[in-house]
Amino acid sequence: MEAAKVDALLEDLCQTVGGKWLLLGGSVGPLESGGNRALEELDLLSISHPKLSAVDAQAELVIAATRIGLDPKTLNTSARFFLEGIKNWQNQILVSRRGPKGIIYKPSLTLFTVLKLKRGTELDMQDIEQAVKNEGVDAFAQTQFLQMADPDTIKLFRSIRGRFDL
Repeated sequence: MEAAKVDALLEDLCQTVGGKWLLLGGSVGPLESGGNRALEELDLLSISHPKLSAVDAQAELVIAATRIGLDPKTLNTSARFFLEGIKNWQNQILVSRRGPKGIIYKPSLTLFTVLKLKRGTELDMQDIEQAVKNEGVDAFAQTQFLQMADPDTIKLFRSIRGRFDL
């Protein structure tokens, strides 16, 4: 997926479609810090919209993606499943970009780590390593992590935390 088209889509959401959106998954690193991971899909969820329901906002996302030339099949909303089981995730999002009508958020390093460990693939571990390098260990809030994560995620974290220098 071309980074320029993804950037154009995010800009369109901020300028035209509006609402609040959350960028998740492996999309965060390459888009936020120029990471070298190729994007095969874009994990982007509607958080809220002043005029549209969540379903209608997602439909507008598909329309905007098509208008820019992105294949709607590259839009992934399955991350919502992982997000909704996390307590107080809304307190762990940061503004990535803002426009007159919309805001794109990204997860804090803490929330990003919870989400990636919940899935726990080797690619997820590499994403965490890259995020820690980009943001620094001081961006990780262990107390909040322990409050947000489920017992299995905490157990995994404790067994591999040295890998991330956290």
